[in-house]
Amino acid sequence: MNKISIFMAAAALAVGITSCETDKEPVYHAPTTFILQAPENADAPVDLKAGNIFSLNCTRPDYGYQAVTNYAVLISLTEDFTKTEEVEPIKATSPEMTFDDATISKAICNLLGYDDDNHPETFDYEKVWFRAVAQIAGIESSLIESNDIVFAQIKPFYPAPAESFLYTPGNTNGWNQLNSQYLLSNNNTNYAGYAVLDEGGFKFSTGTDWNNGTNYGKADQPGKLSDAGSAGNLSVDKKGLYWCEVDIKKLSYTTTLCSTYGLVGDAVGGWNNSVELTPSADFLTWEGNIEFGSGEFKFRANNDWALNLGTDLTNLQWNYGGANPGNIPSPGTGTYHVVLSFAKLPYSATITKI
Repeated sequence: MNKISIFMAAAALAVGITSCETDKEPVYHAPTTFILQAPENADAPVDLKAGNIFSLNCTRPDYGYQAVTNYAVLISLTEDFTKTEEVEPIKATSPEMTFDDATISKAICNLLGYDDDNHPETFDYEKVWFRAVAQIAGIESSLIESNDIVFAQIKPFYPAPAESFLYTPGNTNGWNQLNSQYLLSNNNTNYAGYAVLDEGGFKFSTGTDWNNGTNYGKADQPGKLSDAGSAGNLSVDKKGLYWCEVDIKKLSYTTTLCSTYGLVGDAVGGWNNSVELTPSADFLTWEGNIEFGSGEFKFRANNDWALNLGTDLTNLQWNYGGANPGNIPSPGTGTYHVVLSFAKLPYSATITKI
């Protein structure tokens, strides 16, 4: 056999061996090594804040093949991990773990024994230990825990409780909480939203009927509320859509009449004057035929920026609490029928080309 033939035979044999190795089924085995990496700033003060991201990285456990692995961390305030809180990252299958600061902070608050009714306004720095865990879903033996790392100084905060509602039973809805418009809160104290009110009176209520929750009525001073069972009804001067703000701790409220509601922006002629919509008889929908050009727009009340809506037509955001909603892109050049709805949360709008 000549040298070329010998070389070709050897090459074929090598390809065959490689092919056989490639065809082998992956074999699962329990991993032995899993490392949570200590970040460079672990000794520096870390102030957790709402809306920020907390990051940790770990290695991928070797299961013998590329397995979809779920990750989480155990958090403890003691080195022996006798009491822990488990927190899942935003993306559970990534070893580059990111967490909303609020979830880390809530876990620390739980370990400190704080809850919605008992927590300080400001916190001290805490020494906090972390341990990563990884597992393939459905395979118990795949569970593995990492080494421990410690952050020397983490200052938590108490995240706002889940959103809650304040109802507006009154003359316009048959004094029925569930038929009324709802005000929204993310801290169970300050509520805001739109409600249809009239001279016939109304109250604010935390319950879905008169037999549960707290009802807030008229107090001795304007703008003040009473939670006494004998409190009279609140009232406004005329029927209409009102922006309401309520503080149930300070027992205070304001109502602002929306005399007009319209669109404003370069998509509808400019940012100075609103193009008004026409309200329905119950003031829950406002509509009109609007000529659109290119650009962006928002909805606003009273031809003024004090009350405006934007960002997303299916989930209109408001400018309550200092956050200003984003602009909405034009649907395109032409005439469109616009319907703005305050009938339920989230507020929404539809834009249909004519």
